[in-house]
Amino acid sequence: MEIKFNNEKPLILDGGMGQTLLKQGMISQGTLWSASALLDGSLHQMVINAHQEFMKAGAKVITTNNFTVRKLRFSENNILDKFEEAMHTAGRLAKQAKQENTFFSDVHIAGSVPTRNQTYMANFELSKDEVLHEFQLTGNILNEYVDFFYLDALTSIEEIEIALKALSHLDKKILIGAHVKKNGLLADGNNIESLKSIIDQSNIFGVIVACTDQTTVLSVIDEIQRLGVPFGFKINAFANIPEGWKMNPGSNPIDSLGINKNFNEENFISFAEKCRAEGASILGGCCEVLPSHIKALAELYKN
Repeated sequence: MEIKFNNEKPLILDGGMGQTLLKQGMISQGTLWSASALLDGSLHQMVINAHQEFMKAGAKVITTNNFTVRKLRFSENNILDKFEEAMHTAGRLAKQAKQENTFFSDVHIAGSVPTRNQTYMANFELSKDEVLHEFQLTGNILNEYVDFFYLDALTSIEEIEIALKALSHLDKKILIGAHVKKNGLLADGNNIESLKSIIDQSNIFGVIVACTDQTTVLSVIDEIQRLGVPFGFKINAFANIPEGWKMNPGSNPIDSLGINKNFNEENFISFAEKCRAEGASILGGCCEVLPSHIKALAELYKN
């Protein structure tokens, strides 16, 4: 895999698939959120369309739509038997969207490897062996569909280490997406610089701050810069993520997290430029960052 980008011409990632699908009409089943569209065949084209909207906007990386394909979520919704099928579907739909795109020839697919814990939390509800096995299963299934793996909003150094161990037998580079709290630390209390020893021993091509607000990203940008690898962000546009937040069945996350009223295309570009001035070269969005926002970003760096 060769992805060409630099500080002058950054790598533009996609935005938030889950919230984009909700805006397109998907109805979340239980706590499945974006995975709802993988389990309903009538919504598969909606997933393809969402991927293509981000590519049309200018994203050079699309992320497989399996952020909530986790055994914890599938167990609580009594569909654990559909876990592997949903994972294959996420990979297949992303690959189909890439093959059918007429916008760019150099689009890459990132295989989402999300936290196995509750979103934004560091405590393990499964055993470490179960977490390792689930990461391995995720990687093995997605491997045939994707160009690299993206550790999607992982919350602890230990979980990142387990994920890297689980993926080490697959010959693909890895982008680390670390979720950072408002205090500038991962949920386990470690700082971003704690990743340094991990990066030096793994097949890492970059580190980004994942599903975090703009202010927090700017507060840790000096630390992430010192890691010595390409870096950047996938920010969300939620108003606030309270400590201990969990998704309510059948709800849209914005019902409890709200939307940042100041977030728009101009605000996104201004923030991206602040980060790029500090050396960031991997730029994208997460929840509530839509194709229109990615388009504004891509247009800025097109030439």
